[in-house]
Amino acid sequence: ILIAEKSQKQILKITYIYVKPMWRRLTIGNALIQRLEQDCQVKGITTITATFDRGNKAMNALSQSHKGWSDGERLNAYTFKSRAAMEPILQRLETTMGHRTQQTEIRALSKCNPQDIIHASELNHVPQWAQLNATNLSMAIGDLSRVIFHNNQIIGWLITFPLLDETLDYRILWVNDDHRKTGIAIRALTAIIRQAHFQDNIETATPANDLGNPWPKGFFIMHSQNQAMINFANKRLAPGTNQRSSLIFREKQINHGKGK
Repeated sequence: ILIAEKSQKQILKITYIYVKPMWRRLTIGNALIQRLEQDCQVKGITTITATFDRGNKAMNALSQSHKGWSDGERLNAYTFKSRAAMEPILQRLETTMGHRTQQTEIRALSKCNPQDIIHASELNHVPQWAQLNATNLSMAIGDLSRVIFHNNQIIGWLITFPLLDETLDYRILWVNDDHRKTGIAIRALTAIIRQAHFQDNIETATPANDLGNPWPKGFFIMHSQNQAMINFANKRLAPGTNQRSSLIFREKQINHGKGK
């Protein structure tokens, strides 16, 4: 089975691929991807992407450069699901942010005009991994995503998505260069962590139920170009996370030439 979803209008993301053990090494995985590529040609999809663990030898073999895939961007990711470990970190962040003078405004994605966000995302200084569009905005959780404004101009965003197993995916966190060291991104992040995972009182948590509420787990992914998020995660989030993952992101352009 292969499952893929649209991450942008002409970009398809492979989210899951599995072949039963007794049927492996029989090119079934290749056949699944080839069929996906054929369907993409028919539907006008221009790019297929895949993010997987660096230790996933099967997916690594299926997406080699000689098969048309990019060499790959290395990503680091953290997962947390221990409330007892994350709560002290969250409290320290909230205290730090409380002492800072704020000259920016943070609004819920659900209260913003999607077209304004897309227009801001299309500006030249926004990296590709941070760009937004109607497709990925429609899949985002509006009440648990934030848009950052300065003088009524959009300067950044934190966009979250639902994953399997009640996990909130903090997939896109970006702020423009002029406001990167102001702490506004951390302010948005801590607000979402509090709202998504720790709505009730920490004293109500027990060793048998040391999970966040209503989202038990959070997943953070750091792109190699997002140095600010990498530094923040290594310094602030790492002590409270229970799993660190080393990932690879690859993409493949779909040939729409005649006779293909």
